[in-house]
Amino acid sequence: MKNKEINLSTKKFIVITGLTRSGKLALSPLISSMKNCEQFFFNTSVENLLIYNFFNLIKNKISKNLIIRALNEEVFDKINGRNLNNKTNDLTNLKKYKGEINYKKRAKMIKSNSFEKKILKKNYFPILIHEGLANLKHLENILDTSKIINISRHPVDIVYSWIKKGYVDKYFEDPKSNVITFNYKNKTLPFFLKGSENKLKFCKSNEDKIILMQSNLKNLFKKNYKTSRNKDNIILIKFDDLLLETNQVLKKISKKLKLRFSNKINQALKEQNFPRKINYTERFKIKKKIIKRLSPKFRDIFEKMIFQYENEQEVF
Repeated sequence: MKNKEINLSTKKFIVITGLTRSGKLALSPLISSMKNCEQFFFNTSVENLLIYNFFNLIKNKISKNLIIRALNEEVFDKINGRNLNNKTNDLTNLKKYKGEINYKKRAKMIKSNSFEKKILKKNYFPILIHEGLANLKHLENILDTSKIINISRHPVDIVYSWIKKGYVDKYFEDPKSNVITFNYKNKTLPFFLKGSENKLKFCKSNEDKIILMQSNLKNLFKKNYKTSRNKDNIILIKFDDLLLETNQVLKKISKKLKLRFSNKINQALKEQNFPRKINYTERFKIKKKIIKRLSPKFRDIFEKMIFQYENEQEVF
């Protein structure tokens, strides 16, 4: 049976991506508060299909077809007010949405093709994707002219966040984890250790493993970004800049994406506590603690990651 091509319902997607714990869930509600922006969503099937395709486990046409179908379903669910999230404290809870769209009203409307066409023509659909730059070529092939925002976080903060969350070893065996894994010598490893399995023997601590995983992903992101033919559609931002210079960063994004601020933006900023100060003293203390736990090899990598974040424009 031949795989039938299917078209995207819209090309007006805004992808918010980056490493796990990089600040995507803080930025996404701000984007969703802009004029003509739907509430952001995420779809683990889309994320997983991108990774399976990256490792050539699913052919381009099949993965593209399945991803488009998943995205179209999400889009029409939003337009018709289906599958609304009312779970208290969930980040996609309808009550947390600080945009202009009345989803409760949509849920009561009779389905209308003309209404669907109207929304598809004028509205943007933000989607959160973890590690989206890992298979940037395929993502760009599917989404075409859609915009991508990659957010990076200070290495001290994101390494410490992974440590607190326990993003090592047993975590990736947990049924609640959505990270694609593979087996290596009876161990379950995340996809971002593929090709670096032998380096694990040099890891003397969880901190070493986290540095290895994050540096692998960052290097992959950088490589894919450098070879992208659509760099103009990609915005690279630092979470520190978003925290300290919130208005300037949002203006940069809105200009690039041709979005306008709505009268809901201040509510969204308040909900996400923007702008906010950075406790540099605490960051320095955490850095010292992490360094004490790192082997010399991974300490050098960590220091390099910090230097790049603090001194370079293009960071991942």
